[in-house]
Amino acid sequence: MSGVGCCMFPMPTPAELLAFEGEWPRWSSRKDEAIRARFHITPARYFMLTFRAAASLEGQAAEPVVAHRVLRHLRATRRAQVPRPWPSPERPREPSARARE
Repeated sequence: MSGVGCCMFPMPTPAELLAFEGEWPRWSSRKDEAIRARFHITPARYFMLTFRAAASLEGQAAEPVVAHRVLRHLRATRRAQVPRPWPSPERPREPSARARE
């Protein structure tokens, strides 16, 4: 592990994060425990660092398949959270030009 992390534990490199993600592709409580034991960070921080690692050139060079899978998952999650442009049921629609004539 390289870089400077919180307290006395070094920050994991993009290659280390993506290699770990390749070993643990699905979420489980055991994965959370393994994250805390191996990297000494919270699972939330792990996922932030993993998404950043997948987007980096270093991460894509080290683990291209895992990086692509992580980015695809991130895009799908963001796409599901984007508000839709059509009006919501609570807001009344404006009358069309025909109805105003």
